[in-house]
Amino acid sequence: MVPTDQIFRDSSSPWLRSRSRRSLVEHSIEEAWSELKSRLGDREETWEWGKLPTMTLDHPLGRIGILAPFFSVGPFPAPGDSTTVNSGFYSHSSPYQQVVGTSLRMVLSPGDWEQSRIILPSGQSENPLSDHYRDQFPKWSNGGSIPLNPRSEQTKDCPLLTLMPITQG
Repeated sequence: MVPTDQIFRDSSSPWLRSRSRRSLVEHSIEEAWSELKSRLGDREETWEWGKLPTMTLDHPLGRIGILAPFFSVGPFPAPGDSTTVNSGFYSHSSPYQQVVGTSLRMVLSPGDWEQSRIILPSGQSENPLSDHYRDQFPKWSNGGSIPLNPRSEQTKDCPLLTLMPITQG
């Protein structure tokens, strides 16, 4: 049972002490409508959930205000929530700012490994000086991905690093 159901079923709930259920619901709808108009404008037909929530990928050094544009990625639209595939969670104190979101998308195809895909929102590197910092973000933000298989035609021009074990002799 969700918390709202519990509140409405319990007539002694503190939420219902000073007003009726109907009054509480009407007030909540009016308040939500007013907030949506102030955030999204007067034309309801243009309202979209995806225009409200945002997320910023904070690099530890990006938390220093002046360094944020160089180190952090975002803010960017983050339309997911806790019940969607594009998962995202919000804090009650900042309801339109995702605090947790999708950090990796991967689709594995064991029957056909060539079809396996992956994407990282911040790119392959956490080093802001690297060409691979943020390089995957445009594809990630549009729901795209890159081939996971290094032999794929799409990755033929990418450098390949092969790690070999050190043999003790």
